[in-house]
Amino acid sequence: MQKWLPLILPGLLILISGLFVIGPEEWRVFLKYDREAVAQGDYWRFFTANLIHSNWIHWAFNVVGFAMIGYLFIDTLKTEEWYVSIVILFIVNIILMHLFSPHLMRYVGMSGALHGLLCCLLLNKNYLGRPLSYAVLCVIIAKVIYESWFQTENPMEALIEIRVATDSHLFGVVSGIVWGILLSLYKQHKDKHRL
Repeated sequence: MQKWLPLILPGLLILISGLFVIGPEEWRVFLKYDREAVAQGDYWRFFTANLIHSNWIHWAFNVVGFAMIGYLFIDTLKTEEWYVSIVILFIVNIILMHLFSPHLMRYVGMSGALHGLLCCLLLNKNYLGRPLSYAVLCVIIAKVIYESWFQTENPMEALIEIRVATDSHLFGVVSGIVWGILLSLYKQHKDKHRL
């Protein structure tokens, strides 16, 4: 199998989301998470909101995060595991915000899902050994707790021209940890029955 295959889906998502940044405003309005629109049945927004960004800077930060995760973890999962993980974490993150953050009326960006993907990959048994993975995971959890409890002014907001939705980071971490554990258990089960 080609080493670059896991990067096809992230590459396409990055390209598509870049097109949405330069495309008409109507596209962004139609695809972003909007609580009222979802209540009317626009469930695609649970996925597509990840592809919409407030501006080029917002998009670039998400692209760099996605690229770094891909570069560091490309050998961690099989191609199909990468693809399923990305789709699940994109959708679940926004569903959790919809269910547990009623104050959040609109959302764009993929930072929450990227937090989840990073946590999922850190829990995978193939990455660097447990102690370092757990240490990095603890730092991410501490960052998200700090963001959630202390709600300090975030300098990123001036750059991306919207409020940073720290709830997305929290739900991303939660969904990434749960998915990472489930994926690891599945792989262990599969490996055990292969022998």
